[in-house]
Amino acid sequence: MTAHDGKKRLMMTELYVIGLDGSEAAGRALDLAARQARAMNASLVLVHVIEWSRYAIMTPEDLAIRHQMRETEIARARDHIMAPAAERLEKPGLPPLAHEDIIRHGAVAPVLCEVIEEKAATQAFIGRTGHSKLAALMFGSTANALAQACPTPITLVP
Repeated sequence: MTAHDGKKRLMMTELYVIGLDGSEAAGRALDLAARQARAMNASLVLVHVIEWSRYAIMTPEDLAIRHQMRETEIARARDHIMAPAAERLEKPGLPPLAHEDIIRHGAVAPVLCEVIEEKAATQAFIGRTGHSKLAALMFGSTANALAQACPTPITLVP
């Protein structure tokens, strides 16, 4: 439908997911996403994934220690990654950007894809950390994994 045919035009709300890891590249991805969000009146979802394997056999004592470690890591991520990212979004003279913060444990690419699907994001932004081509070939990369599995366009920011 178009505005010319007299029918109400359906507008899709833009929502951008930004993967954050505290790196300079992630900061540049956040800056680009913020500029686009302001231009498109989009909302942001800031996501930090703490690498964590769920495949381990543990005693009740191990589980208690692991739970405390998870809580400590979440608090550290909130203080050292998410809070500075939220401050970076505040620009004098510009309207505030609507955003949500998500911190999860798991493998980075699958968790980012989960969030993108859950939130019905229209685009994702991640920073390229600049690892060597050899390291990317041997160990894979978050960007490669997202490109293969992500249900939405991804902007990779150098």
